[in-house]
Amino acid sequence: MTDPSVNGDSETRIKALEDRNRLLERKLRELSTLYNISKALSLSLLTENLLDVTGAVFSDVFNATGFILYLNDSVAGQLHPIALHQTSPDQLEPHPIAYDHPVIGPAFSDSASRMLSGTSVLQDWPDAPFSETDQVFVGPLKNPESDVLGVLAMASAAGSTDSAQMMAVMEDVAENLALAIENAQFIDNARALSATDPLTGLFNRRYMDDQLSRELSRAERHGHVLSVAVVDLDHFKDVNDTHGHDVGDRVLVSLAETMRDCFRQSDLTARYGGDEFVIAMPETSKEQALQAVEKLRQRVRPGTSDELPAGTAPIFSAGISSFPSDADTLEALIKKADRALYRAKGQGGDRVALAEPADD
Repeated sequence: MTDPSVNGDSETRIKALEDRNRLLERKLRELSTLYNISKALSLSLLTENLLDVTGAVFSDVFNATGFILYLNDSVAGQLHPIALHQTSPDQLEPHPIAYDHPVIGPAFSDSASRMLSGTSVLQDWPDAPFSETDQVFVGPLKNPESDVLGVLAMASAAGSTDSAQMMAVMEDVAENLALAIENAQFIDNARALSATDPLTGLFNRRYMDDQLSRELSRAERHGHVLSVAVVDLDHFKDVNDTHGHDVGDRVLVSLAETMRDCFRQSDLTARYGGDEFVIAMPETSKEQALQAVEKLRQRVRPGTSDELPAGTAPIFSAGISSFPSDADTLEALIKKADRALYRAKGQGGDRVALAEPADD
């Protein structure tokens, strides 16, 4: 006859083993999550890509109902959302928040993580980018120097994971996110420096040549026009010789600033070297490009700037060529615009000339 207590002990032990196995599976899953996120973040170069390598994993492992990442914008004095993952497509896009935000603000101000109840969070944050949540992790993104770069918040549904375990894993994730963000920002800054002219802030020649090649290929592929203007200051050597190179630099900066005001965001402006500039205008005919460059020329006429000494206004000549009517290669396009430019200078300067067949 079998002792009932033996069966009872066996069932208890089996249940204990099953509970332990489930706990181990959860631990392994969470460790795997952290490993995969860390690995993905180490490969992510741009801050905007951080969500792409984290949101889906959070959703699968933590049953996340929402995930949002804010970065500190010290200039504007607020926290700016850069990454968002939400399960409901009906929810509104988040907006920047103040440092004293009732849910996000405390983690930023005291650099401490919190596990909050979903009910209290949704009461204090009615426009939160998630809903139907049981608990919300809110934690700071701190670099090794303990500077707070931003805050992340992740909401999860009831019964998805133990709060203490999720807190530990998410704090590790926050640490990895902070490192990834610093790396991304460093790379973005390095790229920006390598692409721009340090004096004027416009693109440099190397970057412009690369982008012009891409724009030319795109124009050819889609049957669009592309116009290019080469701009060169008239009598710039006289400005440097008479007023000094500091004033000469101010003239270049003044022209660059006016260029940024006169041209569209889709246009590319670059300092090509010395006092020569190049403007690329996608989907712009030669006649439309002429109007745009003439507008620039009128904006920099003498007397239009109070910041420059008399006689140093950035007067220039320019030449314009277009693809495909004038040339079908980048080298030929620049060459024809350059020859039109020197034809304008030969006619007395302070004018814009269009490429002609004789400019071959």
